[in-house]
Amino acid sequence: MAPHLVIIAGLPSSPRLHRPLRTKGKKEDNHSDRILIKSPHLREALKRYGEGLTGQDEWAQLLVVAEKEAPFILPLLRNMAEEGHIIKPDEPYRALFKELAKATPACALCHLGPEMDSIIKCLMTEDNVTQMSSVMKALAEQCPLW
Repeated sequence: MAPHLVIIAGLPSSPRLHRPLRTKGKKEDNHSDRILIKSPHLREALKRYGEGLTGQDEWAQLLVVAEKEAPFILPLLRNMAEEGHIIKPDEPYRALFKELAKATPACALCHLGPEMDSIIKCLMTEDNVTQMSSVMKALAEQCPLW
């Protein structure tokens, strides 16, 4: 019997985002398959960003590493730059970047469901999503670390 795939709703389709469900009797469980940001270098860069970078050079380095290791995070980083948060994100975002920097399973961040699917799509497609109070309220309710 072929394993079923788990697909994270709202995120770009990528073989790295799919992992077979464990089937009965198999003990295949790889920690790196369960974390969102696999690169320790990128996780450290995101942690530093959450705490505050030293300047434009460190921001540029973060973008280069993110493009190589986890391009799905680039729209969020670009949005932060457009809002003028290159050195240090605003308080609501600091916790997010610190969480993304952890080597814990991605499922610990948010529990996906129909409402989260629409929130994620909105975050990925809308220009001024932080100005949309209904979306930000729903995000705060679904992902308390925001």
